Amino acid sequence: MSEHPPEPVREENPAPSPPAGRYLKPGWRKTGRILWIVALSLLAFIVLAIGAALVWLHTGNGAEELGKLVANEARNSIAGDLRVKGIQIRGFLHICVDGVELRDPENHKVAAAERACLSVSPLALKAHRVELSEVELTKPWLEIAAIPGTKDTTLSRAIAPSHDTPKEPAGPFAWVIDVKDLKLRGGAVAIRPALGAAATFALQDLDISDTHAMYAQDATAAKLKLQGQLAAPGEAPVALDLDATVQGAAATGVVDLRQLRVKLGQSGLAASGSWDITKMSGELHLTDLVANPKDVETMMPKREGPPLLAGEVRGSAIIKSDGKNAQVELQLELPKGKVQAKASATLEKDPRWDLQLVIDKLDPGAATALAPRGEITARASLHGKGTPQFDKHGVTGDLEGVIHVGPAQIERMGAISADLAASIQGRQGLVKAFTATALGLKLQAHGEAAFDALKLDLLLDAPDLAAVGRAVGVLTRQKATPIAG
Repeated sequence: MSEHPPEPVREENPAPSPPAGRYLKPGWRKTGRILWIVALSLLAFIVLAIGAALVWLHTGNGAEELGKLVANEARNSIAGDLRVKGIQIRGFLHICVDGVELRDPENHKVAAAERACLSVSPLALKAHRVELSEVELTKPWLEIAAIPGTKDTTLSRAIAPSHDTPKEPAGPFAWVIDVKDLKLRGGAVAIRPALGAAATFALQDLDISDTHAMYAQDATAAKLKLQGQLAAPGEAPVALDLDATVQGAAATGVVDLRQLRVKLGQSGLAASGSWDITKMSGELHLTDLVANPKDVETMMPKREGPPLLAGEVRGSAIIKSDGKNAQVELQLELPKGKVQAKASATLEKDPRWDLQLVIDKLDPGAATALAPRGEITARASLHGKGTPQFDKHGVTGDLEGVIHVGPAQIERMGAISADLAASIQGRQGLVKAFTATALGLKLQAHGEAAFDALKLDLLLDAPDLAAVGRAVGVLTRQKATPIAG
């Protein structure tokens, strides 16, 4: 029996698996890419539109059309006439306006500027902010004249709303205005009592620099330096340096006066402090107070005679209030002598007040040429309620006081001393005690006095009539009256 080898077993390959399906991206990715393309396209369109607008504004026709638009809008909103010769656009919204002029409805020139430039931040407008920088005014000019028989001025009439402008309810301005780096060169301001009349106040060569001003409903700030030349009522250089803020509404908030310096010629003052306008409380310090005789005459109306001040006066003051009681302390240093005063009052309709005054070794003639030379020491203490009133029937009020003069010596008048204790109740005056030695006379008195009645016990002694004659000559600025006895 023959053996057959086993037949080989044929192995079959497994059937190939079907190919895997192609991966599909989620639908949201495709949508996102489309939105991204649309957004970029929109942004490109906006940039192109802004660029086209800026190019158009930089052209002569574009700037001219913008100038007409702005002038027409302003002309339609105010009663006056605003004129603009031309507008130039530089860089990104750096605007310069040439030949600005404002006239009132009667065609009187009120304000003008040779050139005004500023940079605007357009993106801030969306947040109700007006942000201006690089503000420059070249030769601005302002003239305010009163209109006789009315309370109006040329300026108030020029900027009054036009008849076509609908009236809106009054309220705080909701926008924020921020002005940075304002510069003013060659400015002029004049205030006149009537058109064509001589100016009662005028400034020339006015320069303003280092300026930052901000206004909002709940805050206001101002920082500036000003220099110029006073042209009326007299001539003198002027300067002002201000740094202040107001927390809250401008009319009712808290003022933080970091620095205020005012100069007029050789005169001036500095001030700092804080004040709550609503509560009428706070504290203000006035320092470096200087009154120069020449500068005082500059501000005074023209008159005949010697200057009001014969020498420089220096001083300081402090003003305090807690909302119920107010107090002022004043110290003055005259050419010879000192004056100190302290006044306090309650903040009510009919305030109760008190005044303390001390004069120490004062030479009246060194302070003013209108007074004789000498040396006076005196003190006074007064208090009362309400404000004394004066009319054709005399004085009425509620006050009481004590005054002491002495030691005192006046040139050609001799020694002077006096003591007075008196009061006023209504129209009735009460002289409790009065003694005086002056002008060569000795006087004692007490009693009552009113407009239509007088009841005084008076004792007068004149031991040297020649001394009385000399004193009369001093008071009248004449030779001594020739009397004796």
